[in-house]
Amino acid sequence: MEIALNMFIAPVTTTPVAPRATGSIRVYVDRTGSTICINNGDCYVNVGGSPGPGTGTVVFSDVTAGEVQIITIAADGYMPVSTAITVGKDQIATADVSLRPAGGATTVPTQTSIQQSTVPPTMPTARSAPGVAPVLGALALCGAVFLFRKI
Repeated sequence: MEIALNMFIAPVTTTPVAPRATGSIRVYVDRTGSTICINNGDCYVNVGGSPGPGTGTVVFSDVTAGEVQIITIAADGYMPVSTAITVGKDQIATADVSLRPAGGATTVPTQTSIQQSTVPPTMPTARSAPGVAPVLGALALCGAVFLFRKI
């Protein structure tokens, strides 16, 4: 008895995946040399150059739109600041932050309007590992903000 086998190739079907909606967040801080992080994971160190007076800025691009992002800013000798911010699809949300010397009054970050943008923002090219003290302070502040929001 002989059995004949015929080759059968099953067609491959794929379901297209919709690209996730993204935007960008631009953060301005009034102290160069600051560390700026988003969601305690993506950090820029010595923003704007060595520590001192002056404005530093960072752009986080490819940020998921419609979700709350936590921006944390820390600098040696200054109180760390965290703020929640949301960006729309293909938009740029902006946060302006003024740091206060440690032992001073609490800092209140301000958010400016969201800007429509068709040109992707430029990203800083140099990144280095954050210092331990600013990151630990920023993480502690984020934890406190998270806990108080739950109450």
